Parts: sequence; C-alpha cells; structure tokens
Amino acid sequence: MDLILGAGIIGVSTALHLHARGRNVSLLDKNGVGNEASFGNAGLIERTDLLPRTFPREISEILRYASNSDPRLRYDLTNIIALAPWLVRYWHNSNANNVRAISKNISPLFVRCLDEHHELAKLANVSKMIKPDGWLQLSRDPTTYKNAMIGVERAKRAGMKSSVLDSAQIAKKEPALNEKFAFAIHWQDSASISDPGIYVKKLYDLFVANGGAMINGDARNLQQVENGWQLQADIGNIFADNVVVALGAWSGDIFKRFGYKIPYAVKRGYHMNYDYKKNGRLKIPIIDMDNGFVLAPMKNGTRLSSAIEFAHRDKKPTPHQLKKIEPIAQSMLNLGECQLEKPWLGSRPCTADMMPVIGKAPNHKGLWFNFGHAHHGLTLGPISGKILAQIMVDEEPSVSPRAFSPARFI
Repeated sequence: MDLILGAGIIGVSTALHLHARGRNVSLLDKNGVGNEASFGNAGLIERTDLLPRTFPREISEILRYASNSDPRLRYDLTNIIALAPWLVRYWHNSNANNVRAISKNISPLFVRCLDEHHELAKLANVSKMIKPDGWLQLSRDPTTYKNAMIGVERAKRAGMKSSVLDSAQIAKKEPALNEKFAFAIHWQDSASISDPGIYVKKLYDLFVANGGAMINGDARNLQQVENGWQLQADIGNIFADNVVVALGAWSGDIFKRFGYKIPYAVKRGYHMNYDYKKNGRLKIPIIDMDNGFVLAPMKNGTRLSSAIEFAHRDKKPTPHQLKKIEPIAQSMLNLGECQLEKPWLGSRPCTADMMPVIGKAPNHKGLWFNFGHAHHGLTLGPISGKILAQIMVDEEPSVSPRAFSPARFI
C-alpha cells in the first residue's frame, strides 16, 4: 500500500495519480481534506509566474522591509534568530545567476500546470470551477513598469500571452475599481478557482469514488519497520510499503525525525472574506503590486489575501498586515460585510532555493517527499502529484524531476 501523509491539493493530487496507475492508495490527515493552505488562498493558478519570489537585493528595499512598515512583508522579531540561517541561504540563492538557473528548472512545471488542473477537474466534473480569464497585476507607480516587464518578457519567451493596460483600459476591464492605476498586466494564460477549498474536496471525492481510502490520524506516529512503514491511526496500526510526505508546512515534523536537513521555513498568510456589494464585484482576481495583496472574486464573496509574514508556524495570529491593507482594499473596491469573525491564518512551506522537494528520500526505502511549493501549492499540486507518481512507478516523468530531488540537500 502507498500511504499519503497530507490531504491538501498536493497529497490528493498524488493519490489520484498513483491510483490511476493501479496502486493501492490511502490518504491520512488529522485535520480533514483541504483545510490548511489548500483552503486559504487566493485561488490563483499562476501559470505565468516563471520567476521565483526572491529575497530583496537592493539595500533601500531591505531597509524598508526591516522597518516592518511595508504591508508586503512582516516578520516576527522573536523568530529572526532561528530563521537567520535559512534567510542567508535564501538571500544567496536570490542572486541573478541562481535565479536564472532556478527559473529554468521550475518553468516546465508552470507551463504544464494548467493542463494538469484541467485533466483532474474534468475527471472530477468540476471544470466550471476553473475560471479561464486570468488575472490583473496592478500598480499605481509608473517607475515599477520596467521591472514588471522582466516577467512579461520571460513569459512571452515561454509562449504565454499577456497584455499591458493603461489607466483607461484598466477602468474598462474592471469597472468595479474605484482607484486609478498607472498600468496593469493582464496575465491571460493563467486561471483562477472560484472556491479552492471545495475544489480540493471534489478532487478527493473522485479519489474515494475510484476506491481510495481516507484515514484519520497523526502523521507524527510514523515509524520505519522491517518490511516498510507503520503508523498508529484512529483505526489502529497502518502498514505501508511506501509513504509520501505531503504535509505542506508540517512536513518538517516528519523529515527532521529521519535525519534530513532540508533548508525549510514557513511563510504565513491571512485572508478575510466579504459579501458582494452593488457595483463591487470583480470580473477576475487582481494583485496590488504596491501593497502585496490579492482581491479575488470567489463563489460567495470577495477574498482579501495578505502577503508574507515570517513567524513561527504555531504562534498566535498577528494580522497586522490585514489591518494595513483592508482600508486600501476598501478604497479600491466596494467591499460588503465581512463574513468571518476573525482572519483566517495559514502557513506555506518554503525551501531556501525556492523550488519544491519532489522525489525519493535518499536514505530510506519507501519514503517519498512532495512539499515545499511555497506560494504555488494550488498551482503546482496536480503536476507535482503526477511527477511523483510517475517516479514511483518507474514511468518517464512529464517533467525532469532532477532539480527537485531531496538529494540536492545532502
């Protein structure tokens, strides 16, 4: 049996692809299906995001973030010492030469990601949940135009469509916006999902309908035994030949126990949902480049998602970023009543080289990894699940997995 630890988009996609290849597969999660980062995101399938999200290199930018006043990034001072070794590696990997190499490695994942979503969505009968109209990236500052065009040119070289809009075109494209912007990029070859939490649950329903099983239990009980792996779940002892760690921000709770020193950190993010108000419904999601937040039209309202918070995964919520961006969002769009009593908080698993970890654990037979997708878990879930399933059954992978191997950290 193959046991998948984690029932988010990464784990469910891996389970579906393994099951389609004739494997006996079970999912295990103590928090249910799709209730962590797979639920609390902006719903973007960011197919054109071919450049990794790097550590700032300009001194002026670093100093601005250091003040903790920029809504695009916040850090918890008490966590900085523990985070420092990871930040140093992240900073090193963010130089121009490394970024070019990383972008070359990850681009095939992004180029194929939307096709893989469509494949699974069709099987699960949820194709209508994928909205094909892309999203807008907006800025009020004309001086940021040059840097924004770097991503546009890279996407163009990969055969992807985008267009640059001026103020008048933005107003025509999104008449619900109250504010004037200098320019916007319309990423046409991307898509969005109207309710990511339900989307993942529908994919899980397909897995169960095809004969897959769900087990409730704590993945931290995992032990290696003579002929495979054992885990104490709610229904008793579970035995597996293969175990896939797809626990997102909780993956470190497992791989560290088995001696793997993967440079890994957590970026936290918040969201709030608002009712639709008259003349306040967006046609497609928008990203405010200047303040780092997303406003996305969901099935039942508008979702406001914050940017990055560096804090310990288990620390109490500190939604200072939402407090800063909510008035800005309200001035941009007529938001209705807030639907949540308190902000939703989730954690994203991030490696220091900005690439996911997909492949076999080098020192343990039958242990496999699929995590570290940072901001792109929803985007890359289906393609990552397919690649790992192909590796596990000795099938030629759709994308070369070499750059994503856990062995790169040994």
